[in-house]
Order: sequence, then structure tokens, then C-alpha cells
Amino acid sequence: MRKRIFFYFTFDTVSKGNWSFALFSLSDKLCYNSAYPCEHRGEKMARQLTDMAENKLSILYYISCLDIPLTNSQITEFFLEKDLMNYFDLQQYLSELVNSEHLNYLEARNIHFYSITPRGLETLAFFKERISKPLRESIEEYAQANQNRFKKE
Repeated sequence: MRKRIFFYFTFDTVSKGNWSFALFSLSDKLCYNSAYPCEHRGEKMARQLTDMAENKLSILYYISCLDIPLTNSQITEFFLEKDLMNYFDLQQYLSELVNSEHLNYLEARNIHFYSITPRGLETLAFFKERISKPLRESIEEYAQANQNRFKKE
């Protein structure tokens, strides 16, 4: 049996002062498998991490473009309507963004809202360009077209 060795990526966040960075680093763990080359799994994992980062950034960008607290359904409507991610991934990302203090989860009149935090805005300032230009433009158009409607809801 021929062994293939591949170092895979791990994901960490690092804070320095008021700044928080997402880091991808190589792990010292080894992967052995002769039936399915580890390079393919490594490429797939790297792509999944990239997709996850872009999805989280797009959520932050969407909320910042609307510049108002949004309900879960107002966020979900856009991402499902545009077929950008599935419902379960979106809910997971929202939870992780709240836990990492990039989003606030607020309650007013028995309605829950998400709003972007200063930490979320700082992250966007650094990494906004990692969101594809067509996606940024789609978010901006949707935000402009729906902001007044969302304010009334």
C-alpha cells in the first residue's frame, strides 16, 4: 500500500489590539489513503474554507449595505432567493458570526434582529475584496431596492 502524505489547512482567528484576522495555516497532521489521494481532499477542503469565508463576508456585507437591523427572514430571503447558499449553512454562519462578535443578535418587541458590530465592519474593511464583484453588486442592488420595505416591516 502506497501512502500519500498531505498537510491540511486549519482555520484560526487571531486578535491583535482591535483587529481580528482569519488565518489559514498548515497542520502537522498527516493524511494516509491509497484509494483517494489526499491532494484531492486537500483541494476540496481549501475550496470549502474559501467558500465559507466568502459566504460569511457576503452576510456581513449584506447587513452593512442595508445599514439597519435585519430579521432572520430578511436575511434568509436574499440568500435563498439568489441561491447563494442553503438554509442550514446560512443559519450556521449567522450563529458563528454572532459567536465571533461580528454580528449582534438583538431583541425588540419580541422580534429578533441581526446587526453588524464594529468588529464586523473592520473585518469587511480588510476583506471586502474577497467577495466577488458580481456578488457585491447584486447585494448592493438588492439592498437599495429593499431598504425602505425592510424599514417598514
